[in-house]
Formats: sequence, structure tokens, C-alpha cells
Amino acid sequence: MSEPSRRSWLPRGTRARLMWLLAAVVLFVLFAGAIAIRAATLLPSVAQFVRMIESEVALAEQLRARDPDTARAALAAAGLRLDPEAPAGHPLPRFNAAQLIAARLDQRYGAERVRFEVRPEPVVWIRLSGPDAPWLGVVLEPLGVNLRGALFWMLVVAAVTVLVGAVGLARGLTRPLERLARAAPALVAGEHAPLGGIGATREIEALAQALREAGRSRRAALEARERLLAEISHDLRTPLARLQFALELGDASDPAARAAMRADLDELDAIVGQALAYLRDGREEPAQSFDLGVLVGEVVDAFRRREPRIACEAPASAPFVGKRLALRRALGNLVDNALRHGLPPVHVVLEPVAGGYRLVVADSGSPDAEPGPAPPGEPVPARRSYGLGLAIVRAVASQHQGTLALEARTPGTAAVLTLRSG
Repeated sequence: MSEPSRRSWLPRGTRARLMWLLAAVVLFVLFAGAIAIRAATLLPSVAQFVRMIESEVALAEQLRARDPDTARAALAAAGLRLDPEAPAGHPLPRFNAAQLIAARLDQRYGAERVRFEVRPEPVVWIRLSGPDAPWLGVVLEPLGVNLRGALFWMLVVAAVTVLVGAVGLARGLTRPLERLARAAPALVAGEHAPLGGIGATREIEALAQALREAGRSRRAALEARERLLAEISHDLRTPLARLQFALELGDASDPAARAAMRADLDELDAIVGQALAYLRDGREEPAQSFDLGVLVGEVVDAFRRREPRIACEAPASAPFVGKRLALRRALGNLVDNALRHGLPPVHVVLEPVAGGYRLVVADSGSPDAEPGPAPPGEPVPARRSYGLGLAIVRAVASQHQGTLALEARTPGTAAVLTLRSG
């Protein structure tokens, strides 16, 4: 049983996750900005409030000096209190603007002349100068009320704006993904699926292109498998028909007929071996460095035991990085096709080209060729069959970023294999 997936508090949709992410980031930035604004404005507000208290204390001193009897009424009209008795002080809360105000007032007037009352409303009391001087009370207005209100509405407006913008942005980013998801089956199947005009980003366009390439590769592989089955059925039909005909004639005791049957069985075995080699196609073989000219010489020497009229031209040194065994099999198939379907002598030429090498295997004509060969450079006529050998060569050429082409020449046919070093 598969392991159960872990549940996440995040929504599963990309659009919803993007919206939450944008909203969380912006709200965090706004919250941090609000804290920074409060910290930046608190000290100037405290300094201004202390200056206001100092001016009110100076005003009270002047009124008392002129007319002590009318000072109380004048100060009350100004919203100030005057009390001859010392008020009961309260401890101030920590991390409050009152702490900063108290520190400055203590430094200005002395701690024995400053007291604070918190209940029922915050009041700072400062004893006026002189013997038996009364205490002046100044009501403290909360410094952060207006600031907190402004920050709250700023956060509300920013949150709504961010959510609206996040919805549009998330929709614009995820809509191409949704369309690509709907078109993915057709792309992978190698079918045409238009994706233009959807505002896709470069990454989504790259993903769509990768899906198209995967679809083309898949379709090419399926077509190659279909050709493989068709070629196998075509190549197996002839030796099977000969075997059936020989068995019906009942000439299994004839040495010549038995030799022909063994030859047909060998041909069947070779066809099956080629099919297996095509299916394996050397993809799992690691690339290595070797001398391609030496490899060509080894393959040609092996075939000279069967047909000595094989000429080989290769540079003294041809360093190459690729799959040695796969290239040996491909070159062997080309030479074998030239000997089976063409006339000797066979010419094998290896020459360097830009970025790699060009390998040409040319025969000197076909024993069953019709009069009037095709012009040089033209494709080989369809009447000439090569079985699975060339399919294997094409697969190996593709693994080395190369190509295989067949050219009709006068006389004969040439297989041209281009290879790029890995």
C-alpha cells in the first residue's frame, strides 16, 4: 500500500496558494511598517508633549506670581488642575509612552516633583516652585490613538487592495497552466494543440515545448515500432515459405534440401537477433573515448574474411567519444548490407567533418538492379530492401546526434553516416 499523503493547511490550488502568499507577505510588510512608523513617531511626540507641559508649568508659575487667587480659575479654564495636596502616585506600565515622558520630566524637574496617576485617567502632576507650592495636574492624552486608527485603516485598505490584485495576478499566472494541463494529453500524443495568445510565461512556454518534443519522440518511437513489426513480418515471410515448401515436398532426407533449411533457419535467427538488437539499440551503453579509425579498420578486417574486395580509407588518428559497441554493430550492418545487396568491391571511407565524422559505405551496384540507375545523390529506389539493419543504424546515429542517408550512385549505392562526438 502506498504511504498516505500528508495533510497540509495550505490550499491545494496554485492560484489559492499564490493569493495567500502574496497577501501574507504584503500584510507582514505593512505590519512591520506600522511598527516602524510608530517607533519613528513616538519620540518626537513625547518631546512635543514634554515641551507642552513645560509651557503650561511656566504659565501656571506666571499666573501664581501675578494673582494667586485668580490662578486656580484661569488654570481650570485652560483645562489644568491645581491641588495643594500631594497626589497619590501610581506605578507606570512598562513599554508605555508615559515612561518616556516621566524620564524627561524627572530630568527636567526632579523625581520628587513629578508624580503620575493612571486611574481614572492618566494625569501627570508637577509641583510648582516655591514653599508650599501646589501641584499642577496635566491630563495625558493617549499619544497612539490617532496613529493606531490611521494604521488600522491603512492595513484594511492595503489588505483589500492586495487581495483584489492577488486574485487578478494569480488568475493571470495560473490560467496558462490550466490550459496547458488540458492540452498536455494531446501534446504528449504528438497531436497539434495551439497554445498561443494565452499570456504564458517563458517557463510555461518551455514546458509546452518540452511536452511537444516528448510527443514527437513518442510518436516517432511508435512509428519505429510499427516499421519494425512490418519489416520483421516481411523478412520472416520468405524463409518461412521456403521451409514450408520443403516440408510439403518431403525432401528432408536430401542433403542439399537440408542445407537450404539450415540456411533458412540461420536467416530466421539472424532476423530475430537483429530485432532484439534494435529493441536494445545500445541506449544503456556508456560513452567512452576511442579511435574511430581503429574501430572502422577492425570491422573491415573482420568482413575481409568473407569478401576480400573491401577497401578502407581512414585518417591515421580519429579520436571520438561515443558508444563503441553500438557503432561497431551499426558499421557492421552497413558493410553487411553492402555485401548482401550490392556487388564488390565495397569502399569504406571515414573522413572528418565539422564537429564529427562522415562514414561512407559504398558498393559497386546491385545484382538485381533494373537498367538505368538513379542519378547520383538521389534517394535509393524502394525496390531495394535492407531489413532491420538500417533501422538499427538510424537509432545509433540518433544517439550520436547524427543522421543516416542512402544515396544512389553510378554505379551502386552509398550509405552515408554522420556522427557527432559526445
